[in-house]
Amino acid sequence: MLRPRGESHEEGALGHSVFTCESFATADECEALIAAAERVLQSYNRSWRNPRERLPIATKLDHTLLLRLFALIELQLPALCEAKFGQRAELQRMARRFSPAEPAVNIYTVGGEFAPHTDKEHLTLLMPLDPPGAFEGGGTAFWSASHHPPCCEGYVGSMAEENDRERWLPHDYVIRAPAGTAIIFGGDVTHAGLPVVAGKRHLFVMSFSLQKRQVQAELPPVAVHAVVPDGDEAIGEEADHEALDDFMDAFS
Repeated sequence: MLRPRGESHEEGALGHSVFTCESFATADECEALIAAAERVLQSYNRSWRNPRERLPIATKLDHTLLLRLFALIELQLPALCEAKFGQRAELQRMARRFSPAEPAVNIYTVGGEFAPHTDKEHLTLLMPLDPPGAFEGGGTAFWSASHHPPCCEGYVGSMAEENDRERWLPHDYVIRAPAGTAIIFGGDVTHAGLPVVAGKRHLFVMSFSLQKRQVQAELPPVAVHAVVPDGDEAIGEEADHEALDDFMDAFS
């Protein structure tokens, strides 16, 4: 069941709230995504590691999760679908554009974080992947508006001001959800990855926009930077429908 998080739920259902759905993905699916990301990271063949690594992945499991998300929001958030995509059903038939280098898994080690930002796509799915005890700290922080105080109309801050932590407003709430939980929100919602203080954190991320398919007006093609890891061939096309049917049984 989808649950709204934050304060302004009715207004947020049309774009500015955050929704969660526990058990959106299975433990096996989370482990498969972690393994895929770690294989991509190892393929980079470099001795150093950033405290936050962004690993583009492309597996059939990503497609399964996308179809699952469509089915979920069509059933439980039709008003959101209408507001974001212009239709309440058959989202899988729409032309889609992912944010560059996504779908991806972010890997955070000690000190790894993601500064406040907005994704600027129609919708974002975040999903924690790690079992309990895998890391300390972390979590995703959200702001009800901007992370900066209001400025004079027309004022544009410098990059130094944008990155000045002393100017950031406190976040409104933090989500630290179990592995496999879907965290769903619109592209205008300000959020950040909080620093990891111990261990390693894996987070699946998929931000995308949809548009009705037209012969002359489809979304422009996006360069593909994803890597298809070896070992995921066992997730066949038939798994898409089986996983989707099993998941949606909980809502029938």
